[in-house]
Amino acid sequence: AQACHHDAVSMKEVVCRILGFLFRSLTDCIGGPRQPILDLVTAMQTGKATLGLAKRISDLDRDEFEMLPAKDDVSRSLFVSIGVCASALSKLDKNLVLGVYHLLDVLPWGCGKGFAFAAMIQECKDTGIFKRKEIDSIVAQHAKILEAGMQKGESGLDDVLYSVAASSSRKMPDSIREFLVGNKTLLDERGRMISLVACAASICSIPCLGHRATEISLRPQLTWQAAQEDVA
Repeated sequence: AQACHHDAVSMKEVVCRILGFLFRSLTDCIGGPRQPILDLVTAMQTGKATLGLAKRISDLDRDEFEMLPAKDDVSRSLFVSIGVCASALSKLDKNLVLGVYHLLDVLPWGCGKGFAFAAMIQECKDTGIFKRKEIDSIVAQHAKILEAGMQKGESGLDDVLYSVAASSSRKMPDSIREFLVGNKTLLDERGRMISLVACAASICSIPCLGHRATEISLRPQLTWQAAQEDVA
């Protein structure tokens, strides 16, 4: 029994170190107020959110934040890793999940945060942090951002596209799939690749990205609304 307890404690320490490293590295990619984010990093390292941490992060002004262009590749890799760690985060402290959700919310779209954002939204749903109606409202808000970007012909929409596709309980509308997925005018080469991943995420789980799966070793599974023509 003592050995099992020791193993559990050791595993928690490992998880905390990994999460602390990921979020500490992410702070180096962000321009803007640092203290609340550093407080979140400290909470990751201890595995416990301090009182009011999530609220302080939610009160931040999103206009004060930017992602540093020189760190673009690094931040995108970190967001993918954070998304994979979403389920581990909720096992430590649900308030940490909420804090990360609010941090992602204030960061600008187009930086790759969609991979982490979709995973955190799913985790908020699975753990009961947000009710179904709140989740639907969040996804609808992101869908409006996507629609407005499409109407204006904005570039870099692959980020919000993935978040919407991976978070929605419905499959990607044909109008979006036909117009945006693989669009060479609005998306660069990486964006077109991500748009294809988003298309897949709307109809199946992608465990290696932490999408609708608790373990990365699981096989992808089609969702109930996936039709034969979607797979073809």
